[in-house]
Amino acid sequence: MASKINVDKIARGSGTPEFTIPTADGTSGQFIKTDGSGVLSFGSGVALTGSTNNMIPTVTGANALAGEANLTYDGNVLDIKNAGTASSIKLYCESSNAHYTEIKSGPHSGATQYTITLPNAPPSVSGQALTATTAGAASWAAVGFNDYEALWRMTTSYSHNADPVVNWAAQSDQLFDPKGHGAMVEATGIWTFPTTGHWKIHIHSWHDDTASDGDEWCDIYISISTDSGSSYTDSTYAQSGWNTDYSDYMGGTSDNWYIFDVTDTATHKIKFKGVASQTNMRTRGSATNNETYAIFTRLGDT
Repeated sequence: MASKINVDKIARGSGTPEFTIPTADGTSGQFIKTDGSGVLSFGSGVALTGSTNNMIPTVTGANALAGEANLTYDGNVLDIKNAGTASSIKLYCESSNAHYTEIKSGPHSGATQYTITLPNAPPSVSGQALTATTAGAASWAAVGFNDYEALWRMTTSYSHNADPVVNWAAQSDQLFDPKGHGAMVEATGIWTFPTTGHWKIHIHSWHDDTASDGDEWCDIYISISTDSGSSYTDSTYAQSGWNTDYSDYMGGTSDNWYIFDVTDTATHKIKFKGVASQTNMRTRGSATNNETYAIFTRLGDT
């Protein structure tokens, strides 16, 4: 039979401190604790209050742990709730927590909730800004309102009328496309946009005459289609003209602008149309100089 010692109290050799032994055993997992006066008992430590398993514990004023119902984590989503004020996260500076930057939830009056998904890589070029789709997918983009500009040159002249105006060539050194929208596409005078958005169309035309036939003028129209080119509407035009008081070979220029809301690149097309009063009227083009040219500028999203 194993030896045992039956005592009610344990004390140091000097007599202090003196501890009173509990009169009954505790339950599994408990430990012995003191009341500060030498009376020992069995205890279970600090109890964690709260009924939800994924509550994150916080320390109360009495140095007890409590499950915080407004701060939960289920292994996937961290929820930060509140008791009447919009939730926020404060990120403090490195010097004694003297300053902070705060990220705060939108107000209840917005009546909406959404997710922003961050890009999976840092910006490719310094100075880019974080933009997002309507689905909340964020990406890096060049800062600025206009994010595309391209110049196309009419390479050959034509006389009298042209519908549509053809013979265009893109000028590679006159292209600004930091977001990679792609090129404008021109096929037999019909233009297709590389992406949706609000586009500013500017055409500059140079006209002259090769003979004198009285009062003379030449128009350049910007014609738009929203039905894949089945029909076109003359949106704007500019005119250059002169009268019989002048001698032969007079000339002039005209500039014409239109802002086109391209909501679908498959259906929204444009063309240029030339109309002149006399057959000797010429609209000038050149393969080496910008005599008649068009500039396409994407102002922003549709």
